[in-house]
Formats: sequence, C-alpha cells, structure tokens
Amino acid sequence: MLKKWTDDEMKILQDTHKTIPELHMLLPHRSPESIRIKAGKLGHLRTGDALLRNSSNYLDLLENSQFKEVVDGELLGDGCITKGSRGYSTFALTCGNKGYAEYLHSVMAPLLNSKSKVHYRTTKPHSINGKYISPRPQYCLRYAHKVFDHFYDRWYSPKKCIPSDIELTSGVCLHWYLGDGSITSNRTLQARLSTDSFTEKEVERLASQLKQKTLAPKIANERDGIYIVHFFGKHALDLLDYIGPCPVESLNYRWNTSGYSIYNKTCRCGRKFKSSGFVESWKKYCSSECQQKFKRRKN
Repeated sequence: MLKKWTDDEMKILQDTHKTIPELHMLLPHRSPESIRIKAGKLGHLRTGDALLRNSSNYLDLLENSQFKEVVDGELLGDGCITKGSRGYSTFALTCGNKGYAEYLHSVMAPLLNSKSKVHYRTTKPHSINGKYISPRPQYCLRYAHKVFDHFYDRWYSPKKCIPSDIELTSGVCLHWYLGDGSITSNRTLQARLSTDSFTEKEVERLASQLKQKTLAPKIANERDGIYIVHFFGKHALDLLDYIGPCPVESLNYRWNTSGYSIYNKTCRCGRKFKSSGFVESWKKYCSSECQQKFKRRKN
C-alpha cells in the first residue's frame, strides 16, 4: 500500500535544491523514482539528477516589471502557454527569425534560471490556397516554470484572450511589435500590429488604451474575424518613437522609415503646422477652414 506523503516530506521537496540521490538519503523509505515523480508534480524542473526549484524565484518574477512586459508582449503576438499536466505551465514561441529568437532567449532564460536552448527545425513543403510554400527555418523556445501558471490564468479561459489588467507600456508594445508587427512604405508609411486570435471587442479595447498613450491606431478587418491595428503616416513614427529603438539587428528593417519626413510649415494665417510624407507635401494650410478662406480670397 502506498504511503501518503507527509507535510514534512513535502517540505523537504519544496525547500531544497539537492539532487535526487541527496534527497533519497533524507527520504530513504522513498525510491528515487517516486521522489522524481513527486517533485515533478510539485512543479520542479530537473536537469539530469539536479533538482531545480521551479518556484524558487516565483514571487520575484511576479514583481519583475520587465519580465511581465516581455511575456505580455509576446502573448499579444504568437507566444502561447500550455497548462502543464505535471504541475507547471509552459511558455512556447516559434518564429522564423534566428536573431529574434536568440534575443528573446537572452532576455527570458536568465530571469527563469533556465538551461534550455533555442531549438531549430525546418518546415515541410506545403501549399496554401494552391500556392507552393517552400521549406523554411523555424526557431523554437520553450520554458516550463510555475510563474506561467499565473500568466495562463490571466490569459486563457480556456481560449487565449486579452486580460483585463493588461497595461500597454512601451515595453509590452515593443515585444508585441517584435513578435507580430510589420511596416510598409507604399505611397505612405504604415505600421501594423496583428491581432489574429482576438475578438473585435478585445482589439477595440487595445486600441482605446493605445489612444490614451497619445497614439492614433486604426482598426481594420483584414478578413473574417481577423483584425489588424494600423498606424498611418506620422502616426507610424509616433508608434516607433513610443516603443524605442530596435534591439534585434535582423529586425531593423521594421524600423526603416528612410525618406519619410516631417516638415515644418507656416500657414497664411500665421500659424505653424507640420506636414509629413516621402516628399515635401503640397499642403499649404493648417486647416480646411484656412484653405477655404484663402482660396475664396484668391478667386
């Protein structure tokens, strides 16, 4: 008959960084395998025989604003969390940019005391809507830690959804843009933030909070149930200014606004205003009222 684990035994497992053989010396009536399994159910990470307390820096991480910004920002993009069957949840992200994966790993791994690595794989050739897609490299990150239980409870019910307490700080938006942002410069400058898995109401809530940051987002329904947050012209510059410089060299192209400038002008009424574009704008008036007023005088 299996003996129930006592509170004293649980305390030994929870408070130690000892290896499994060392724990077996403290718990001789328990087999090494049973110690390993019970430790796993309590949410401990193991590397070989080393027993690493998954919860050792749990409270510190909950109070770490940088860590929260990184995780929230990545979950706004393609990051996901799965609920662990052995007592802890796992954060995972797959991307096609090696520099981005290595940068994110350099940020998260030290905070999590993780010894995991960036894993590489290649997709199989396939087709989408009849279009051939050649094999592409993918870089995968996975971290199992008790702290992700907290993020799972905030973000999933059971589908991924925007938590009510999310704060779109510059750090959160930076990681959102790194993970799921883009920029184009056809005729006008346009930055985009994808929100593929969220409902229209959730995206509107995000846009409302961005407006409180003095940004000017526009929501577009790209296709059924898929919403994109756009920033046009000088508002794209405002977004890039808000999130700060690019920390990943291989993603510098998303910050490329070369040729797009803001011009200082003076209206005929004497008021100074700004105009923006890839070439100096033909705009001469600060408002439609001034335009109508002075054009009537000319005629």
